Amino acid sequence: MMVGFAAYWAWADTAYRTSSLFQFFDDTLTQLHAANLADVLAAVGIAFFAAVFTKQVMRILERQVLIMAVSIGAVIGTALAGFSGLLDNEALSLVGAVLSGLCMGTMILLWAGKYATDEENRGGVWIAGTIALGTVLCLAISLLQPIACVVAVSLLPLLGGTCLFFTPVSYGSLKGSALPARGAGSDAESPASLGNLPPVSLLMQPDIVQAKQVEVFGLPWRLAVGLMVYTCAWALMQFLFDPASLTEYSQASILQLGGRLLVAIAIFVGLALFGWKPLMTYRIGLLLMVAGFLLLPFIKGADGRISLTIAMMGYTCFYLMVWAVLLEIAKTAQASMIRLFGGAFLVSMTGVLAGTIAGYVVSASKPDSMQLVAITTAMVYLLMTVTILVLSENHVFGYWQLIRTASFKDDKTQWTQNCTVLACTFKLTPRESEVLLLLANGRSAPYISQNLHVSDSTARTHIRSIYDKLGVHNKQDLLDRIANVETGN
Repeated sequence: MMVGFAAYWAWADTAYRTSSLFQFFDDTLTQLHAANLADVLAAVGIAFFAAVFTKQVMRILERQVLIMAVSIGAVIGTALAGFSGLLDNEALSLVGAVLSGLCMGTMILLWAGKYATDEENRGGVWIAGTIALGTVLCLAISLLQPIACVVAVSLLPLLGGTCLFFTPVSYGSLKGSALPARGAGSDAESPASLGNLPPVSLLMQPDIVQAKQVEVFGLPWRLAVGLMVYTCAWALMQFLFDPASLTEYSQASILQLGGRLLVAIAIFVGLALFGWKPLMTYRIGLLLMVAGFLLLPFIKGADGRISLTIAMMGYTCFYLMVWAVLLEIAKTAQASMIRLFGGAFLVSMTGVLAGTIAGYVVSASKPDSMQLVAITTAMVYLLMTVTILVLSENHVFGYWQLIRTASFKDDKTQWTQNCTVLACTFKLTPRESEVLLLLANGRSAPYISQNLHVSDSTARTHIRSIYDKLGVHNKQDLLDRIANVETGN
């Protein structure tokens, strides 16, 4: 499965993030940018259709024959985009780019469905591994001769499609597939006691995430804004670097891919072996992207590749964090996978499109050093503002809550036992024990009030009592206290 998704990443990166596919054109960079724009527009169309017409798309994706049809379409589109340079036919190349974009948008939904149903709930780990492996493939293909390179890139989607074809996914079952329905078992309505706390699965009902958090095609609006800003900034930065030649551009692409490879490997190892939390990648990503923008105006000529590489490393961190969040939401919130990932892809590609258009405008104006400083400083301020005001870690009822509790939901028994230990140790009442487990799974006071059939003031009284007994001041402190039970602290 990793090889198949790695082939997808290698195809997307080689085709439209390096110049390898367009070496037969006289003006390689111009054709690359034009094809990239056509590809993004087509992908936006697919994402919009998936986000708006979810049920129809879900029925289409259920058909196994679609996988091979999309794979073959991607092969044809990629070959047209590349080999049309031999005919000096730019229009035919754009047609191929549009076909590739349509297939690219469809294939990302197919692969997202596969990883969203990963029984081990380690999709975020495998995504990092596939990006690392895909980058290696991309770097290897870029070393081939032009004709061999185009052939190899064209065959990558067929490899990915074949792997996906033999690991089918029931997209219609993704919505709530792993979660029990309310009242489905005898434990669903049983009261909690110190020795018999309700299972975590009981708390993972469709309303675990407040409705107000799901506003942009199933995507938390804060994450949607952050994703659009980060992708827009990354796309714009590609145009702020003005290569003097095709060779300089190719070298910059190789360096960016090398930085992406290092980050993907580091995160894969950290998540798989050392239990890193996805939130760590977000923090590192912000620092790296800001550093890349700040360095760009002061590193002249070919050395500007360094700032691009740093920014790419930061963007890769953020991108992997987004995948981890989306997979967790799909698991815990009973969200429609097609709508969720379609919305995320739509927001992401819209950000890329906005950044690309802005990049064309900035590039055409030929900014001087002072103007470049102004542009990069503005982007840094925008990134920092969005991070501080929108992507707040303290927004505990949103997607950060899902991230922080993800590792414990992999072991529901341990999570419940930790709450039981705290309840016994600090002599919580049976009702407080119920409230503790509800709080531990991201519930708000209004929800607790409604679920336990008590007044809002009573629910808040229980919460204050729990905080006082456990010596914590807010929900994040409470989560840390529960986590420390497992480590013996």
